[in-house]
Amino acid sequence: MANRQTRRKEQKKKKKEEAIEEIKLTKDEILNKAMIALVVICILGLFYLLTIYITNKHTEKDDTEEKTETSEVSIDYDKILIGKTFSMSDSDYIVVLYEKDSDAVSSIYSELISSYKEKEDHLPIYYVDMSNSFNKKYSTTEESNKNPTKASELSINGPTLVRITDKKLVDYLEGEESIRNYLS
Repeated sequence: MANRQTRRKEQKKKKKEEAIEEIKLTKDEILNKAMIALVVICILGLFYLLTIYITNKHTEKDDTEEKTETSEVSIDYDKILIGKTFSMSDSDYIVVLYEKDSDAVSSIYSELISSYKEKEDHLPIYYVDMSNSFNKKYSTTEESNKNPTKASELSINGPTLVRITDKKLVDYLEGEESIRNYLS
């Protein structure tokens, strides 16, 4: 019996030690998790403060820099991409295609288009900027296609005027002088 009692005492002691050890482990785990959470919160806080610092610094620069004059934004409904040449909603209209990258060329055609619009009985007129990257693939240095039936068939070599009636090509002119005479 004495052995039994000592074994029981030893087992109770072991259970107590195991329970104490488990409590120590859970305390250590809790402390570890709390430290990890604290570190994560500190890192997030630093990012937040850094973001506030950067954004405030940026806005302060904007306030101190000289204000530049801003012009009103306007939408140019007369400028189209070459792909829309045959698909405008008007039944009869003119499209002038030219490279707008040169100020001299741009001013010549802008003036021609403006003076044409001032006429009493004028057709709707649109223009295509051939220097636009979306329109570049239709520019050519070879012979232009003078009888296209759709926009994908267009091949433009220099300033060109086309008149479209009921989605079909009616007139095709090339060169500044021809365009000037047609619009006058």
